[in-house]
Amino acid sequence: MAVFNPELAARMKMPKELLDEASGLHLAMHLGEQSVEAALFDAATFQCRWHVFSEITDALDPAQYVYQRNWNEQVFRKCSLSFDCDRYALIPHTYFDANHCEEYIRLQHGSSASHVGNLELSEIDAVLCFELPAWQSYISTMIPNARLFPAAALLLRYARMHSPREGSAFYAWVTRQSLTLACMKDKLPSIISTNGITNEEDVLYHLSNTAMQLHVDLEKVPLEMLISAPGFGLNDLLEKYMLNLKTLPSSSLCSDGSFIAQLHATCA
Repeated sequence: MAVFNPELAARMKMPKELLDEASGLHLAMHLGEQSVEAALFDAATFQCRWHVFSEITDALDPAQYVYQRNWNEQVFRKCSLSFDCDRYALIPHTYFDANHCEEYIRLQHGSSASHVGNLELSEIDAVLCFELPAWQSYISTMIPNARLFPAAALLLRYARMHSPREGSAFYAWVTRQSLTLACMKDKLPSIISTNGITNEEDVLYHLSNTAMQLHVDLEKVPLEMLISAPGFGLNDLLEKYMLNLKTLPSSSLCSDGSFIAQLHATCA
């Protein structure tokens, strides 16, 4: 049964003065399995005007959570919505056929997806096919101009922007539940994957396994980590195995301490 929390709903509402400026603002949201995050950016200057984060501790699904706030009262100039997803496939643009999205997912993961979507990533000449969450049609009704895509799409674009022109580099997005890893070679993706994790050793396992698949020396390959899991001792563990490790604290990307918000502003 869905539980309505008036105090939390009031705290998460957008200020009225920002709602009045909706025609010039970018609404960025991330709907996770256990949390919801939203931010408003000036569409022209990328200045963050408002940011909220909340864990989902009741029986609400993310779409119901959004419905209880005032985030859909105005049509914003731009609305981007990312979500947690581990079922997707990256298809070179040359071989992509929109009618075969379900087949791409089935070949990649061994089972079909109920609802699928796709996002063109022109900067890497590829299309990301992905499983849509069950609540996507509800959100699309509430916010007609919302663009939905998995969080992996943001990491791919970030990796493309920051990877070297030559050679390999790894980019990892770590939360308490998952590791999303984008492996780049000569600014093009070699692997993009999302795996569930429970501790720091799981992260090391997936990094080592991926390096082995790509015949890359884990000790020498550059790794840039975006960590959204406070308290993880990843640096202490990975520094024993990697010489070229860079960890970005969330505050370096956004004054509100959020990767999601800033990545939406620069990569969505």
